[in-house]
Amino acid sequence: MNKRILKYGFLLLICTLASCMEKVEIEIPEDYDTALITGVNVYRASREGDSEFASGDPLKLLASTVVIDHEAKTATATLTTMEDLTQLKVTLTISSGATIINSLGSQIQDFSQPRTVEIESPGKTVKNTWTITIINL
Repeated sequence: MNKRILKYGFLLLICTLASCMEKVEIEIPEDYDTALITGVNVYRASREGDSEFASGDPLKLLASTVVIDHEAKTATATLTTMEDLTQLKVTLTISSGATIINSLGSQIQDFSQPRTVEIESPGKTVKNTWTITIINL
C-alpha cells in the first residue's frame, strides 16, 4: 500500500512540475540556419571478391571525388572506377540541424540522371533544392 502511495505521489509531482514548465523558443543564429550539403557517399551492392561481401556487408563504399557548389546548389561525385550508375545508393551529409524534405531513398537506385533533393534549415527559414549528379571516370 505504501509503495502505491509513493508511486502515485511521485507521478503527481512529475505531472505538476511538467505543467509548470514554459515553452522556450530557441533562436538559431543566422550563420547556422543553413540548408547545405557537406558530403556525398556513393555505394554499390557488394559482390563476391569484395571484402565487404566476405564480411556480410551488403554495400561497398565507392571511391569518388566530390565537388559541392553551395552557390549553384549542386553536388557532383565522380567515381574512380567504372560502375553501373543504375545500381547505386547515395547518402548525404547535411548542415547541422537541417532536414532532408524528400530523401534519395534508402535502397539501391538509378543515378544515371541527376536527382534532386530538398533540404530545409533548422529554423525552417531556408529551403534549398540541390541537384545530385554521379559520374563515371
